[in-house]
Amino acid sequence: MQTIPLELISNVISIFILLMIGKQYLSYKKTISVLTKLKELKESSKLNLEDKNYIKLNIEEYDKKLIYQKSLNKLLYPIFVIIAAAMTLLFPFSEALIHFNIIIVAFIYITIIKIHLNNTLNFLKVLDK
Repeated sequence: MQTIPLELISNVISIFILLMIGKQYLSYKKTISVLTKLKELKESSKLNLEDKNYIKLNIEEYDKKLIYQKSLNKLLYPIFVIIAAAMTLLFPFSEALIHFNIIIVAFIYITIIKIHLNNTLNFLKVLDK
């Protein structure tokens, strides 16, 4: 029985993270469409109390999520560096480069989440004014 090549596992994990990035994008797009509709209501002065409460609750929620995500990013960045260093030491450099794509894609994923949360929170704060 043959073993699965490590490169294949690395590529499958990277593809999985890319799918998660796609899911994050679709979720963000849905949120922005709701916020755009709220902005249109605000511009036409048709925001009701329920809409204003929705905005305030989401500001609190996204603020907590953003704080959590920033903390998680601060924790994960050194972990990514340690993993990259370990891969460089354990594998030949040419082989380690193949596996760096997991770290790079994961870094991009957590950065995208932080950017989306920050943009959504800023949009909500503009709507709250």
